Amino acid sequence: MTLENLANELLLDLFEYFRAVEVLRSFYGLNSRLNELISKHFLKHRLDFHRSSKKDFDLICQVYLPEICENILSIDLSDDDDIPGEIDLFLSYGWTLDRFANLRSVTFTNIRYGENICDILSQCQQIIHLNLTACYFGYSIRNIWNSIWALPNLIYCFLSLVFKDDYYLSIKHLTIIGISFQIGPLQAFCERTPQLEYLSVDLSPRSISESIQTPIESISKLNISIIDVQSNTIENR
Repeated sequence: MTLENLANELLLDLFEYFRAVEVLRSFYGLNSRLNELISKHFLKHRLDFHRSSKKDFDLICQVYLPEICENILSIDLSDDDDIPGEIDLFLSYGWTLDRFANLRSVTFTNIRYGENICDILSQCQQIIHLNLTACYFGYSIRNIWNSIWALPNLIYCFLSLVFKDDYYLSIKHLTIIGISFQIGPLQAFCERTPQLEYLSVDLSPRSISESIQTPIESISKLNISIIDVQSNTIENR
């Protein structure tokens, strides 16, 4: 049995065992049927470049993306050891995220500077899901907050950041890693996020005996972890 004899459903299942880069490099361009199936694949699976070489990254940006960009719903960009300066390279090929007409989710990983991210976020007016994972923006954080806050369709946001300042967001679903809140700042935070429905945060153990003075009526699901640094324990509430 040859590859072409497999049903479309089996081929789509097969693609799930490969990384995005491998799917494009191995199957795209073999025939029009496989090209169409790969386009369908990326309607459900994100495009990321983890564990990819710069050669593969260049090939995708130059050859494959022009063909499939309208089918990309989710993309992951990073600045790690696999492809140092990946975001700058991405931009150098003339790619901006507003060219991805159906893009709904963006993930940034291991980013250590903020100015380019602000520019890129301004191109993400259509996204509903944003992840910032293991990122450090230092004194650029105010601009980052403002850029995220300005996204008109953003609903889901996951932040795993190193913070220098405390600035808050106004969205519906929010997870924050990197800050241990006290009740007072948490209360102020919630008052400034009137549409917030889901919140997951770390709470300082010094706040266990405190109480929130004003009801937070918008939140329907709250996940609080109390981190005790001295005893090296985490209690989930």
